[in-house]
Amino acid sequence: MTQPIRTLRELQLECLTILESFTPSAHLDFNILAAHVLSCDITVLVLRLDDEISERIYQNILTLVHQRKQGVPVAYLIGYWGFWKDEFKVNAHTLVPRPATEALVEYVFDHTALNESMSILELGVGSGAVAITLKKYRPHSYIIETDQCEQALAMAQNNAVHLGVEGIQFKQGDWYEAIDPSDRFDWIVSNPPYVESNSPVLNDLGVKYEPQSALVSGPLGLDALTQIIDQAPQHLKLGGRLLLESAPTQIEAIKNRIEKVGLIYVGVKQDLSGYDRVSIACCANS
Repeated sequence: MTQPIRTLRELQLECLTILESFTPSAHLDFNILAAHVLSCDITVLVLRLDDEISERIYQNILTLVHQRKQGVPVAYLIGYWGFWKDEFKVNAHTLVPRPATEALVEYVFDHTALNESMSILELGVGSGAVAITLKKYRPHSYIIETDQCEQALAMAQNNAVHLGVEGIQFKQGDWYEAIDPSDRFDWIVSNPPYVESNSPVLNDLGVKYEPQSALVSGPLGLDALTQIIDQAPQHLKLGGRLLLESAPTQIEAIKNRIEKVGLIYVGVKQDLSGYDRVSIACCANS
């Protein structure tokens, strides 16, 4: 039996009916998924809505839409996601890069010069988005990335090669375990797990597909942050800075812990949505 000929617009309407009860970003999700299957930009896609599509294209897009309805993040469905000015490959072993995390790299860029030489330690690599972005736009920096997850490290290395960024050291280990005890850095940056173990956020469909070890950190979400802060004085140079992403509700606890270990609390940087997101501390002791 001959399959009916459909236009992309007809498929769009069908897919929006499927997605609109699930997500407020139904239009955007469809556009991203369809553009991925058709290997075109979203701006081009909009101009092609009246084009006829083959049964294969129809089924491929519809399959992705149904997976999206089950809660699979769009980034996992297409295999990459944007961060800063680049696209990073992602998979089920890596968190999807969030716009909020761009506050980490923005702070470093705002307080350093393009050709400045500096040492940076990133704790928790994920897709490698933070360290690779720092290295790409501060090419004279010396960067070490650590992560306990072998698959995440492999993806980060893959992204570095894909984006033509060289000179980053990738080391496997839990936080500071992967580096030499005597290593000291100008910057320590981290977007560690900071979700409470009983947080309702974990019930969100999309979050269920992301690695829980990269999200959850104890009943208050502070376990990883506490470990990082406690050992930071031993690994910061004089005047070195510690940048930690967290939930806005955790800022006060982070400030107290920073001061308890003898670091100077500098302040907090807001993310693009105006939420307090990155705590900044400075080492005043050698």
